[in-house]
Amino acid sequence: RIAIAAKRQVIPDLVLISERPAEVEDRAVPGHWEGDLIMGAGNASAIITLVERTTRFCILQQVPYDHTAPRVARLLSQAMGRLPALLRRSLTWDQGREMTRHADFTIATGIPVFPIPPGHGRARTARGHSGATPRHRASRSGPGWAAVPRSAVRQGRPRR
Repeated sequence: RIAIAAKRQVIPDLVLISERPAEVEDRAVPGHWEGDLIMGAGNASAIITLVERTTRFCILQQVPYDHTAPRVARLLSQAMGRLPALLRRSLTWDQGREMTRHADFTIATGIPVFPIPPGHGRARTARGHSGATPRHRASRSGPGWAAVPRSAVRQGRPRR
């Protein structure tokens, strides 16, 4: 654990998850999202999963090649930018290195990002449950997301 912690990249300008609006927790107001980056086989492919906490609506955004922080921020901005303003209130994400450019995303979209501290798993139950199927389909032993054609993705679930 010490070696892993030493390699972890520090994410600048973090806003604590405790500073999220109270409406996020009770899921009464739509527009609060949970997200993650799911890696495919051999880390050769990746997909962004976004789940709205109230409706459980899922958005999948393919990351065509490198999954660097600038690319993830740009693709997140594109995916969230297509939504109506009322559905763009906040984003909860883990502290992976792909979010080191979260400030760029917030500037581009006006959506604040609330990172989840390591070991704080209860904060993301909606994405955790909804993300199980996409994560399963991108099995590390299989061909990964590159093998799932766009036409096969329906309502957040690739067809078998």
